[in-house]
Amino acid sequence: MTEGELVRIEAALGVVLPAAYRRVVVPFPIPAYAGNADTELWDDADQLVELNRELRAGGTVRPWPAHLFATGRDGSGCAGAIDLRDPACPVWWADRCHLDAVGSGEVSPSVEAWAAGYLADLRADLEGNGIDPDGPPAARAQADEESARAGCRFILALIGAGALLVIAAWLLVKWLQP
Repeated sequence: MTEGELVRIEAALGVVLPAAYRRVVVPFPIPAYAGNADTELWDDADQLVELNRELRAGGTVRPWPAHLFATGRDGSGCAGAIDLRDPACPVWWADRCHLDAVGSGEVSPSVEAWAAGYLADLRADLEGNGIDPDGPPAARAQADEESARAGCRFILALIGAGALLVIAAWLLVKWLQP
């Protein structure tokens, strides 16, 4: 994220993003996640504008108030947000983007404290998967794609093994019949 992109977000949404949030995302602290729009902390200005407009408009969820700025949405559809009324930017979590859902609400009194833990977890996940957190986003994307293919191969192998067991059982039943 750049300062220019933050200014563009502010203009598009009519908000002022606090210094605490700026310190967290400029520059984006994990290079392998630069440009991401799939975590609770996105680095894609256009996607952030679109997400915040969508949430403020409502539709599938009750409209979000203007003082909450969505910082991202994870793969399960849950969103992170900061409260723009407080310079420390308390962090909210919204279950499937529903602010009034059980469990939704403030999860940290400051974005910097929250980000320290969240980013450490993202970094550790990358390292645990053999991906350099300071490497390029393309390396993370390639590793994710390879992991997805490996998962598909595993599922296909399970289906194949299951089919063989069914055939073997059928043959055994036929062989044992008089």
